[in-house]
Amino acid sequence: MNPTKRLTFHPLTPEWAGLIFEHNTGNVKDYFYNFKSEEDARVWVAQAIAAAKDTDKEEFVILANGEFVGMISSRTNSDSTGDIGMWIAESQQRKGYGREALKAAIDYLKAKGVLKIVYEIEKGNVASMALSTSLGMKPASSDDKYHQFILDLVSPQWPG
Repeated sequence: MNPTKRLTFHPLTPEWAGLIFEHNTGNVKDYFYNFKSEEDARVWVAQAIAAAKDTDKEEFVILANGEFVGMISSRTNSDSTGDIGMWIAESQQRKGYGREALKAAIDYLKAKGVLKIVYEIEKGNVASMALSTSLGMKPASSDDKYHQFILDLVSPQWPG
């Protein structure tokens, strides 16, 4: 994923587990994983890396000026759709990093030929829902846990 004005994206490696655990606090635990220990985070990182090898999913750590901001993932699917997942550390929220990272992921998937992006947001995550709609995503479906938002990259709505 290409860097933005303020953000750089680094492939997930085992070395990031400590920072992932450290910043997995507050509302992030509600919407990401509730790690009980740094070892739990290390296991999750190892599993995420292993799973990514068998798919077109990529996991990135987000940094701003060398500081940990959060994580973002992207996946391309055989039907020209893509998926994005993201979390921003509580200490880094409300600084525009989520918007900047999400736009970078959308541009990244668009450059890979993706025509439609699916972004699942846990129910109750009002900030992420507002962010997704502000970028032209439309609510598509819901289940007990998630709202699914869709961005059609072929339509003229995408302001990218």
